[in-house]
Amino acid sequence: MSIGQLQLMEAGSPFPPEMQGHWIAEEDPSMEVIISRNELTWGGKPMSYLEKMLTEGEEGLVMVELTFPDQMEGDAIILVAMPGDLLSAYNEHFAANFVKAGA
Repeated sequence: MSIGQLQLMEAGSPFPPEMQGHWIAEEDPSMEVIISRNELTWGGKPMSYLEKMLTEGEEGLVMVELTFPDQMEGDAIILVAMPGDLLSAYNEHFAANFVKAGA
């Protein structure tokens, strides 16, 4: 898999269309992520991030890396949207796969 170069997204810009929506974790349906325009809600809590970086890869992959205030090394979250309404989220501490709610 080849990933393109990360590009800083403008402040307030929406997440890519592939990431928009209500996502449910495959292994724990009580865990959810909601992405609406430029807002991210994780487990029912709004997530305030500093910036997001976008890249697109082969085979329709879209990746956004999020950095947060006062984050420690390894705390940045990487979201990867894949064809078939799949979303992965990971960093050095966790990894989870999500499917679109109602799909």
